[in-house]
Amino acid sequence: MNPKKTTGQKAVLEYSKQQEPIKKAELGQLEDYLPLVKFIAGRLAIGLPRSVEAGDLINAGVVGLIEAYRNFDTSKGVKFDTYASLRVRGSILDELRSMDWVPRSVRARSHEVEKVLARIENELGRQPSEEELAGALGAEMAEYYEIIGDVSSTALLSLDEMAYEEGDDKAVPLIDTIRSPEPVNALG
Repeated sequence: MNPKKTTGQKAVLEYSKQQEPIKKAELGQLEDYLPLVKFIAGRLAIGLPRSVEAGDLINAGVVGLIEAYRNFDTSKGVKFDTYASLRVRGSILDELRSMDWVPRSVRARSHEVEKVLARIENELGRQPSEEELAGALGAEMAEYYEIIGDVSSTALLSLDEMAYEEGDDKAVPLIDTIRSPEPVNALG
């Protein structure tokens, strides 16, 4: 084996330390499928934020590969590549879900609101009022405010993002625009 280990090889070894040990022959067979794991991780990484590390996706994919190897049943008449691809992808998606602090139901509701909002804007040729959007969502105003409150929790704000202060046409980092409502006493 090459003394310089790849991320996938390190993940295989780390996983095998925590679980039932992998035999050397098995390790060699698993290494043959590491390019598949990297390919799937790379495909899933497209469109993800930069904060999601490719190495984390590969590690999760390796766990899926090992599980696929251990659970593969040749009597089913399916190629190992096909079975492993599904398990690797599923393992990576599970890892991404575990990293997301927003519940899946709220995430789904957010996508629903975005679709309805886009449809209404196209129909009206302008941004809809709250009442129009609530009606399109089939919600009373109280329920609408609850939905919007939940959905707005899915949006992230970066304090490094550039913003314009009132009366100034020069962009500054958003963190520099935040002011305390009361004077701060530095002495205590």
